[in-house]
Amino acid sequence: MQLVDHHIDLEGPGCRGQYALPELVGGVLTRVRPMVIQTVRMSVLRTSRRVGRPIKELQSAWEVLHGGQEKGPDGSTRLLFRLPTLGAAAPRLFEQGFLWNDGPKPDDTAFDLIGGMLADIRERKTESERFDSDLLGRVAGFDSILGRGLNRLTLGGHHLTKGHRETIDPLLTETAKSLVSETPRPRRVRISGTLDMIRVSDRVFELMLDQGERLRAVWTGQTVITLAEYLNKAVVIEGDAVFRPSGGLLRVDTTAIAPARKEDALFTKLPVPLGRSLNGAVLRQRQTETTGVNAIWGRWPKEGTEEELMQAVEELS
Repeated sequence: MQLVDHHIDLEGPGCRGQYALPELVGGVLTRVRPMVIQTVRMSVLRTSRRVGRPIKELQSAWEVLHGGQEKGPDGSTRLLFRLPTLGAAAPRLFEQGFLWNDGPKPDDTAFDLIGGMLADIRERKTESERFDSDLLGRVAGFDSILGRGLNRLTLGGHHLTKGHRETIDPLLTETAKSLVSETPRPRRVRISGTLDMIRVSDRVFELMLDQGERLRAVWTGQTVITLAEYLNKAVVIEGDAVFRPSGGLLRVDTTAIAPARKEDALFTKLPVPLGRSLNGAVLRQRQTETTGVNAIWGRWPKEGTEEELMQAVEELS
């Protein structure tokens, strides 16, 4: 199997060339494999969550080998890794093809996919299909080890060459948190359409709706079914609609599918979000002497004519 070398450079006062604080190195190493797994799932299935039984090819694609550490540039600590290319680890995935044009390439590694995902977060691409809320939360979780002797982590190697290397730093983790807060909550939906395409071992499929829209769905039900039985037939599905930070539909995590009935013609539209999550950090703002309630407290006139009242209102607005 073709393996490719990658590295992560750790920068900060706790990273001194070949030697670094063990809690920093350990904190990074324990986070690498979960992020690799979720990113590969997201790239192939368009969901970072575990879906049914693990697909054998994916398990090979997210295998990561750690090769120790050495002195990196400018006194950083470089962690060494070796990963397979996706084409070598999971050739069947590329034989089947994908339902999207920006899917992974055979010569990509999981680290290359992480680099693309981090770039979309940093650029705040709210229509990106490279992350969902769970993966954003995984990236945001790096803030627990940043600022404690570690200032940033930079991924390199293979496609992550100079000019295309991606960094995890406090600005990126804050951006990930912000995107999570902007993402509408999933909602339960029922949708009818024609099952048009199936890919990735009967897990990912598309519905063609009456108005020509395409809806991507992932089978997450506990039972094992053969989606091919429904191919080119009118069906109705039930599941959770998952949205992007922009509010656009990312996918439907499907738990039930059945032949469509006449009354299911009512459910032929793309689902839209019902609302957005509240950003607690934005709501919790410290008041000063001139903002919030203090801006109006004690300034309302107790007595006066209607003209004086309106003048006071105008001054306060």
